[in-house]
Amino acid sequence: MYLRIRSGYLIMLLVFVLALYFTFIGLRYPYLGLSIEQTKAGVFVITKEPDSSAWTVGKVKIGDTVREVDGVSPEHNPLIIKTEHIDMADELLLERNGNLIRLKIPPFDSASTFSTHILAPFTIFLVLFLLSWRAYQSRKEDVDTRLLIAFSLSVGLSVLCAAASSRAELLSLIMVRPLLVSVPVFLLHFLFVFFAQRQKETYFPFITIRFGYTLVAGWLLFQSLFVLTNLLDQVSHNL
Repeated sequence: MYLRIRSGYLIMLLVFVLALYFTFIGLRYPYLGLSIEQTKAGVFVITKEPDSSAWTVGKVKIGDTVREVDGVSPEHNPLIIKTEHIDMADELLLERNGNLIRLKIPPFDSASTFSTHILAPFTIFLVLFLLSWRAYQSRKEDVDTRLLIAFSLSVGLSVLCAAASSRAELLSLIMVRPLLVSVPVFLLHFLFVFFAQRQKETYFPFITIRFGYTLVAGWLLFQSLFVLTNLLDQVSHNL
């Protein structure tokens, strides 16, 4: 019993560390939101205006050729080739009308995305985390309480993870879809246990919840393989 309680606190602390990491990514790398396309000539060009909240608004134009991303040609980055997006970088080298433009990306987000990608998600997470911590201290032995905590933390962490994944950060790309899928799964599991403990009708079979957890595990495996494949491709391109 003591080990299970202690592991519960450790899991919550791990979730908090992940939340801090995703927040750091949002601060460290402004949202670029660049859609690109490889032409028949083999070069990559900007194909649409960035979102209004992106840092690159007014700094890049449709038709600009992307020569380098952090000193490396886009053709040597498999993730950029597959997604046709540039979401995270420290420096871009663009070509416009025959002129080279070196665009330095600031180390912290100074655009309007600060409130929507960082401040609001972290506030939501912090409130849910503090409520979950208090609930765990009070009712840590109750299964329905632990499931409600899992639901709350998955909601809070998923909004931060989504913001980090918009920068194409690798860990967030692995976790974002499994986290989003886990939100309704934890909620359904909580409702099932809550009504079952009170001898009420649950309205849905437990196999529904098992299917949900299988879906979460499947998404996690798929996303891990996708990111790992792209990492290996990138390493092979750079050798």
